[in-house]
Amino acid sequence: MPYETLSAQMTAIERYALLLIDRLERLSADSPWAHRAGGLKIALLRQVDALRRGMPAPTLPALLEESHALLSAAAHEIPDPGEIFGDA
Repeated sequence: MPYETLSAQMTAIERYALLLIDRLERLSADSPWAHRAGGLKIALLRQVDALRRGMPAPTLPALLEESHALLSAAAHEIPDPGEIFGDA
């Protein structure tokens, strides 16, 4: 979701959720995390939509935490450039 759509009325938790959604979308389809990331993205979108409608979003905190953990785990699998190009 483009950042231009962020409203001044949006809460910090909504902005954080949208940031995580954006990062989840950027995971490569070849990543072993991609399928799980897709499910989290959909769940996060539903919870953000619920907040915007003034409804409760009881699973949002757990989804934010799980999304952050998934992205951290995926980032740790990125190889060190020295391993790819050599330590020259």
